[in-house]
Amino acid sequence: MENSRDPWAILVSEFMLQQTQASRVVAKYKTFLERFPTQPCAQAALRKSY
Repeated sequence: MENSRDPWAILVSEFMLQQTQASRVVAKYKTFLERFPTQPCAQAALRKSY
């Protein structure tokens, strides 16, 4: 994971790293941030699913 100052990227990484080894998180982290680059993008996806 790159060194980021983006609060969204930091929050996502903190959640993902809670109980998962970093080596397993890296690929999913990048994929997640590509799909949901901002918190509003993630919120919009949740709204569409309900």
